[in-house]
Amino acid sequence: MADQQQQTHVPQRPGTMGSHSRPSVDNVQSPILHPTVPNNYNEIKSGTILMLQSVVQFNGRMSEDVHAHIKSFYELTDGIKINGIPQEAIRLRLFSFTLNGAAKQWLNKHPHHSIISWDHLCNKFFARYIPPSKTALIRSEITIYFPQEEDEPLFEAWERFTYLLLKFPHHGIAD
Repeated sequence: MADQQQQTHVPQRPGTMGSHSRPSVDNVQSPILHPTVPNNYNEIKSGTILMLQSVVQFNGRMSEDVHAHIKSFYELTDGIKINGIPQEAIRLRLFSFTLNGAAKQWLNKHPHHSIISWDHLCNKFFARYIPPSKTALIRSEITIYFPQEEDEPLFEAWERFTYLLLKFPHHGIAD
């Protein structure tokens, strides 16, 4: 009797050996938990998706401007209004269409439904593509050593400087 109590019961999944060795669509799920929307939800038009894919692409290269990508995404998605659907839900639904290559792989490596809000997604995105080392490098470039190039007019140097400030709005330098 003691032997019977010590044996643990392992539940068996129904199916054949073959069905357990094949991939399942259940394993291919979005890492983004999309908010529940009303039943009168209008589908997002394919033209909108094509526009995002052609205009606002981010590949995950360290040379790409993360803030410019998000700003462009906001510009386009702010113009998309679907009756009764919060802007956050629209952004969460569309953001993955703007990613390509390594950036798409980065998003898809997250567990199913592990990204629960737009802020959560942005925080993860910024943490991945603007690491502290990149911030420190740009901050030092801004504060310690910002040269005016030889034969460069002052206004062009000023434009480069303000571009750096815009590229990294979290630079921490007081105006």
